[in-house]
Amino acid sequence: MAKSIFEKFDSRLKAENIKKNTSASRKWFLSNAEKLKISRQTLIADPLITIGKQIPNSLIEVIGHMFFFRYDPKGKVKLPYWDEFPIVIPFDLQRNHFLGMNLHYLPPAMRAILLNRLMLLISDTNFDATTRLRVTYQTLKDSAKFRHFKPTVKKYLKTHIQSNIVKIPSEQRELATFLPLQIWHTSTQDKVWRDSQNKINQG
Repeated sequence: MAKSIFEKFDSRLKAENIKKNTSASRKWFLSNAEKLKISRQTLIADPLITIGKQIPNSLIEVIGHMFFFRYDPKGKVKLPYWDEFPIVIPFDLQRNHFLGMNLHYLPPAMRAILLNRLMLLISDTNFDATTRLRVTYQTLKDSAKFRHFKPTVKKYLKTHIQSNIVKIPSEQRELATFLPLQIWHTSTQDKVWRDSQNKINQG
């Protein structure tokens, strides 16, 4: 049976006797993601995890799942910076757009903190196609433990998605979270992450 690009890395965790979707596995991915070479083009071309060029209209298929795609924002000349290859967990879905957390706006150590806390909202521990995060904007906004989400909130117009969309399998979200897939425009990564840290500190 064919394996997705993500599944090929599972053996590395098994070799070190680390169980997936635990704090130990997230720590491992945080330390090793830079060494796990997965290209953006390879991900977008993987038929086992791509779902075409349209985000589904079903809330249950979108909210709390994780997606990766190439994006060209409207009004980009007015943006201080933007990520061409976001990895997004949507929490609101509308006819023409969706709102979600682009985890690339956080440095990896902060992504680990946020992901650990988001796991408190997991729908189940089966880690199958229906497993999602029961996340809403209000839930994130009302709890201090989710404060790292603030700089990640972005709006994505469906018509500005420029590639196939990858729906990250629930059991592979950890790996996807830490992969260095972002490409920043009109600013540097250090600047983006400094601004994010300031937003979190401002409360």
